[in-house]
Formats: sequence, structure tokens, C-alpha cells
Amino acid sequence: MTPRSARWIAWTLVAIYFILAAAGLFLQFLTDTTPADTTVPFSFYIFAAVMVGIWPILGAFIVTHHPHHAVGWLLFATFPIVA
Repeated sequence: MTPRSARWIAWTLVAIYFILAAAGLFLQFLTDTTPADTTVPFSFYIFAAVMVGIWPILGAFIVTHHPHHAVGWLLFATFPIVA
């Protein structure tokens, strides 16, 4: 894989991820659903959203500068699991 194609794939995956996350939040807003467990503080949801948003961007930066580095690709492989 060339560095250029690795960059293109990485940033395309980031864009797809955020488009799907925004669509999911929009659908949740339309259906007016709330989390079933209300004992979790709201600050946890903000922390989780920031962490889940940072992982794909960090992976894309790593892949952009080091296309064959496994950590960048592993960040892409694991961020949907925590979302």
C-alpha cells in the first residue's frame, strides 16, 4: 500500500465514522430515546463521546505519517467496539 492510498483510506474511514455517528445521534433525537440506566452521570457520556471521537482521528494521524504502523490501523479496528 502506498502512503497516499493509506492516507486516503484513513481519512475516508474517519469521515464515514463521523457521518454514521451523526446519523445515529440524529435518529436518537428524532425518537426521543434516553439511556435506560439513568444512574450514570452526564459527564461520563461527554467523556465517552470525546474519547470515541479522538480515537479515529488519532489513528488517521498515525497512518498519515507512518502508513505501515500497526497502532494506527488498530485504532481504526477498535474504535467501533467502544462506540
